[in-house]
Amino acid sequence: MELPFLPVDDKSPMFSRLRLQATTPQLEDLINYMEHTWINSIIWSPSSWSIYMLPVQTNNDIKGWHHSLNCRANGKVNLPFYLLVELLHQEARLVSIQIRLVSEGKLSIIQRKKYRLLQAKLFKFWEDHSNGDLSARRLLKLCSYLNGPSC
Repeated sequence: MELPFLPVDDKSPMFSRLRLQATTPQLEDLINYMEHTWINSIIWSPSSWSIYMLPVQTNNDIKGWHHSLNCRANGKVNLPFYLLVELLHQEARLVSIQIRLVSEGKLSIIQRKKYRLLQAKLFKFWEDHSNGDLSARRLLKLCSYLNGPSC
């Protein structure tokens, strides 16, 4: 689950190392699927699913936008087409304003403290890796602590 956190050039070598740990038939099947679908795919290249050095790693922003759009539609499930078009047109007019505000540093993402701290740690790990102070293997391990399941 942490391969997307690695730089593109580190993904294949680290995947090869992880492959060696697949000792059961089920894990071997999973590894073969991942290799075919994600590592050596002509459709989904490792660069297309990389989140290395990206500030947004989830689709939560899209979910939030969709929720606010639904609220502006007053929660109507079957919104008539012409009302939907009007709603989307209003939204499109706001985009240029939002782009300007973001570029001027006057608008930023609202983020919970917990996620801001996680983000800061992640960017510190990425910086250490870029500087050569952290190996890809160690970066992968640290990302697993941040992103993996908590027991």
